[in-house]
Amino acid sequence: MANDEMLVFKDVMSLALRQMNKTFYSNKEVFLRELINNASNALDQVQFEGNTHKIISDDRLIRLVPHKANKTLSIIDFGIGLTKEDLAYNLGVGFYSAYLVAYKVIVTSKHNDHDQYIWESQPDASFIVTKDINAQQPSRGTNITLFLYDNQNLSKSSLFLSSGERFQNMEKLPWPSQFPDIIGQLYILGSSSIHGIFCLQAQYRRQHAYLWNPTINEFMVIPPSPFDYVPDYIDVVILYHGFGYDCVRNDYKVIRKLTFLAVTDDDDDDDKLAHDRFTAGCVWEMYSLRSNSWTNLQFGGGIPVCTEVNNKFYLEGMCHWWGYQDQFIEHLVSFDLINNVWMMTPPPLDIPMDAYDNFEMYLVNRELFLLNGSIALISNYAQTTTFYVSILIEVGKKETWTKLLVFGPIPYIRFPIGIGNMSDVLFQTDDGDLAWFDLSTHVLQKLGVNVQGRFSQLVVYKESLIRIEKE
Repeated sequence: MANDEMLVFKDVMSLALRQMNKTFYSNKEVFLRELINNASNALDQVQFEGNTHKIISDDRLIRLVPHKANKTLSIIDFGIGLTKEDLAYNLGVGFYSAYLVAYKVIVTSKHNDHDQYIWESQPDASFIVTKDINAQQPSRGTNITLFLYDNQNLSKSSLFLSSGERFQNMEKLPWPSQFPDIIGQLYILGSSSIHGIFCLQAQYRRQHAYLWNPTINEFMVIPPSPFDYVPDYIDVVILYHGFGYDCVRNDYKVIRKLTFLAVTDDDDDDDKLAHDRFTAGCVWEMYSLRSNSWTNLQFGGGIPVCTEVNNKFYLEGMCHWWGYQDQFIEHLVSFDLINNVWMMTPPPLDIPMDAYDNFEMYLVNRELFLLNGSIALISNYAQTTTFYVSILIEVGKKETWTKLLVFGPIPYIRFPIGIGNMSDVLFQTDDGDLAWFDLSTHVLQKLGVNVQGRFSQLVVYKESLIRIEKE
């Protein structure tokens, strides 16, 4: 903190970004909704002030200003504005969703009763708040400018085939022609195909999931459940958690969670009844291919959820995911597809706390992987690039976590995406490239694929002639 006109923060932004990634956003298109919602709230506050004790002009417009040459997008409102303290402490998690598409953000804001200030993000996950000494005239409102990643596209996904002894060969593949128009990105559920079959999910509300066998180019749409048909004033958030195989019933199954949110305050009695029905909690469902239908699992809201695209896989009759509950409480969640039983395993104490100053557990990053047939966690602390790998011997028993190895630090990398085999880990680098890290030689080899601003997956696929058959 330099003086009264400039504030420099090192930890607040890192915490907010960490919280955002752990809780809400596996779909980056959400950033625009969050920022527009913030602008709308600021306009509502202005109207409230005008109705009480102040006379303020009523400009209810929210302006979106794209600039193709500069690769920026500005969201402008003439709402209540933000004070210096608001910019420093009260931006909220929704604001940080901007970093799903932007590498830099500048906020210029003038509160009606305060000076104009500028909030600017820094490369080291910090930010600076300064008084705008160049403000020419009194104004009110907020201008958020996003500096977008190169080649930013919010509606396309790419599929690559990696082959060779060290996965050095990369070939871009087309998605099947029979796919319908998808809003948002398309992801593969889990870290591998099952008998050559993928489950695909569209990262957008109320869109279907799909089963696809690329070898025989067979494709089907998973039908909606009764809970997909909700009133217009009820918003449903769908999180897919697992795709697996029930060997007893020879059945392929999909696990998902639905959360219902009211989007209006309608006073109609019938609407109130529906509101009570859909906002009472959440619903866990399981789809069966044999019956081509969904079943309500009736487990309520006590199961930790995974909002990320990765951190999910199927192994020996169970769907596993790394779930969060109450933001920073983490567990491995394992669902037995044969017996419909949940099990939870707490994380290991895999990082030596005395190795880092002022150690805070919420700054531990963990990624769940399948490593040579075992459940594995790769952990690192905050922005450091030393990684700790542990494997789980028995599901449900925390004491059976076993530390396998430690590697790093590795310069110029951000986070692991997947494990190819015992000696190769796929990372995303600081500049957005994909790269294999060889644990035996400690060599980082880039693959020539840039995914800056996108989510990436590493998925194992084995060719198969098995048909996607219903009962």
